[in-house]
Amino acid sequence: MKELTKVKGITPRDAPAETEMISAGFYADPLVYDVLHTEQTRRDARIFSRIIAEHTGTCAKRPLALLESASGTGRYLLALAKGGHTALGIDLDAGMVAFANARAEAMGLAARASSIVADMCNFKVRHKFDGAFNPINSIRHLLTDAQMLAHLGCVGQALQPDGVYLVGVELIDPNPTHWQPSEDLWTGKRGGLSVSQLVNFLPPGSHAGLPRRERVVSTITVMQRARGGATVTRQIDSQYQLRTYTPAQWSTLLRKCGWESVAEYAIEGDVWAGRKFGYRLCVIRPA
Repeated sequence: MKELTKVKGITPRDAPAETEMISAGFYADPLVYDVLHTEQTRRDARIFSRIIAEHTGTCAKRPLALLESASGTGRYLLALAKGGHTALGIDLDAGMVAFANARAEAMGLAARASSIVADMCNFKVRHKFDGAFNPINSIRHLLTDAQMLAHLGCVGQALQPDGVYLVGVELIDPNPTHWQPSEDLWTGKRGGLSVSQLVNFLPPGSHAGLPRRERVVSTITVMQRARGGATVTRQIDSQYQLRTYTPAQWSTLLRKCGWESVAEYAIEGDVWAGRKFGYRLCVIRPA
């Protein structure tokens, strides 16, 4: 898993009582968030559009109409628009949507890249899309089968008859003895702004909580060079939960929701082969 996103698409009335919503600080500064997640955006966008084109029988050179749920700062939307595609993003956070649309306008891409404020468990769009995508484990912020059923229902209604949904999801070993805490460090820099994020992943059973809940503990350090050469440093701490899936649980959920998996790819875009566990890009569609 390379990148992280905030809990999106879960409204207070939909969230179970035990759901721990992420602190506002992690998602409150779109620029910090965007700097942290910029790396390899263009590469990933090319991979997403290629895979979707392959599985919809679309010529790879024809522009696609694409939908991203939990689109954040719109970085994928902009990359796709630069490649000639049209992309719409939905995100629950109005600040992120405003940031994304302002960037698209400033770059002259507003006609092909736009975002709207919407709940990814309850949204409707006016047009049909060739494909949709939801990378970097954002789907795992939906913590119940009911939320996933609602989400996939919305996505299904937004797709063309032959459309597909590309979902980035990590599948875990069903053997609990193989679950171990892990730690990652991500960094990003733009101009005088440097951002680093130290992330600790605590698997189910390693903390007091509910089954199938991976706890994520995040510390973001932001260093901003001010006028006169001084550097201002601030820290953003947050915790949240991601739902876990074994391969069997993922397959069962898709069947329950009336969807099917048609292909899997590694993050680099190669066909997934050999390994049962880990992060992959799943191509799914209504069965």
